Amino acid sequence: MIKVKFFTIIFNIYIVLDIAFKHTLFAQFGNLIILFLSLIFLVTNKFKISIQNISIILLIVLSLVTVLFNISIDKPNSISMTITLITNLFVLLYLSNMSFKINSSRLIKIFTNSLVYSIPIIIFLEFFDSDLTRLGYSISIFNQVLSINPNYIGYVFTFGLILSLHTMITVKDKSLTSITKQILFLIIILWTGSRSSLIGLIVGIIILLIVSNYPHKKAILVATFSLILVLFLSIMYIDFLYNIIGYRISMIIQFILNNDITDESIKSRLSFQLLGLDYFKNRMFLGYGLDNFRFLPGSYGTYSHNNYVELLVSLGIVGTFIYYIPHLTILIRVIRRPNMYRTLNIALVSTILILDLFFITYFERFSLYLIMILLILSSKQKTVDNQNHGGLVWKI
Repeated sequence: MIKVKFFTIIFNIYIVLDIAFKHTLFAQFGNLIILFLSLIFLVTNKFKISIQNISIILLIVLSLVTVLFNISIDKPNSISMTITLITNLFVLLYLSNMSFKINSSRLIKIFTNSLVYSIPIIIFLEFFDSDLTRLGYSISIFNQVLSINPNYIGYVFTFGLILSLHTMITVKDKSLTSITKQILFLIIILWTGSRSSLIGLIVGIIILLIVSNYPHKKAILVATFSLILVLFLSIMYIDFLYNIIGYRISMIIQFILNNDITDESIKSRLSFQLLGLDYFKNRMFLGYGLDNFRFLPGSYGTYSHNNYVELLVSLGIVGTFIYYIPHLTILIRVIRRPNMYRTLNIALVSTILILDLFFITYFERFSLYLIMILLILSSKQKTVDNQNHGGLVWKI
């Protein structure tokens, strides 16, 4: 029990630092704590290596191959990103082994609560930024530059909301705390003005409901579509919401209906992705080295804004397939051996795969935590009483 409480505190602190203080010394301090605990754990305990750990190890080996055999077009940059993957590996070895010992519903609660704890910090830091229109900041504090992209914040809380919604429906938790948590997550997502996150949220919730066996499923679906309609009308016709996200949604509608790209963000993202696919055709199997899209002519030193393109350019078909092995494993497990988290796993993996069209996630720790949790949930077996959706018997 003490170990679980200690892990809960450490995990909450680590997630908060990683979200609110991303890419700073504060987040690196959190990494050092987890790495220290990981080393102690690996030396003093028997540990299991998950399919996710194996996937990362294979990516590290493949990256080193591209460096050693002069495939990488910028070796120092590839080595730097490989070190990031090695750090992620050790962090996940500790987190996954500890998380596996925790009751699944409690693990989900720990994860979503850590997002709640990050909200006041994110909002506090936002008010130091000159632009309050979209939630996301680029400020300097204690000689550290804190720069958090609004889309990243939206991405994080999209999954928090879907997880919380599933918990509320399955355990019939209609408490004020549960409802408040979901409202807070939705407000944060809307405040970021992230179109991709909002699309991911809506698609994820629809998939969650369609593949589910929830009681009163039809009523829930009707209520959900009604709420989505109300949300859409609010975004498009309430001025302050329109100024944050509504006008950005209208650009997507204009693009879909008229094939007219007037939004510079959409235009640049598409151009980088098409550029990446053109380069991929020349080196289809092993790519140009990890994180080297930014060094290709025409990339302007940036990234492709698409996880599939980024991986295909970096490590080719081989590396892309290796990275997505855990995702495929989750889907295969829950299809072949359904459990009470089958619906959640399918919905969240589908949402991850969709949002990977808009985000670079292969080295992002939050994405790795999410996959880690889904692998744990998909590995549980149970018997279920169809009437009360309970009666779980875990077979680890």
